[in-house]
Amino acid sequence: MKDWLLVIGMAPNVMEDLQKLGDLSRFDKMVITHTNKDFKVDNIQYLVSHQADFEVAKAFRAQNGLNTDYITYSTDAYPGVMNVFPQFRGPTCSFSCNPRLPSRDPRNHHHYSGSSALLGVKIGLLLGYKKVVVAGVALSGRYKAFQKGWAWYAPVLQRCPIRAVSGYLAAMLGPFTEVWLNE
Repeated sequence: MKDWLLVIGMAPNVMEDLQKLGDLSRFDKMVITHTNKDFKVDNIQYLVSHQADFEVAKAFRAQNGLNTDYITYSTDAYPGVMNVFPQFRGPTCSFSCNPRLPSRDPRNHHHYSGSSALLGVKIGLLLGYKKVVVAGVALSGRYKAFQKGWAWYAPVLQRCPIRAVSGYLAAMLGPFTEVWLNE
């Protein structure tokens, strides 16, 4: 295990973010399930998702000559998941709020998980990485709703050794720099 973890999302800017990081071999890599034909990052150590897409992702990686000998994590015991962390599954207002709020009600902070990328960051911290870098997680467009989940955890995350390459998370957590990485 290396000291630094790179959590790689699937935003359209993922390859641009990865280019900004230079030599990726200095990081352990955690991919948030990818089946994008243009995404060719090999030698990943982990694959994470909230969804039941682990077998599809593994088949995609095998078909594209990418490694499939990684460790998988999720909040649920989907096929292909090796490690389950139900404690990272967000609560829902249907069980824990009074009054109960519909899932898309903006007052319902429980609905917004923060995305599988936030799950990856939590797992990376739990695994003991000294620094976590997030790339390809723009949280804009159709993923903008996930900003609420990250904002909910912001007071904690801002005290952790996490930086993002670009976008909303770079503004919230601080931008990745080589100086920060090597401190």
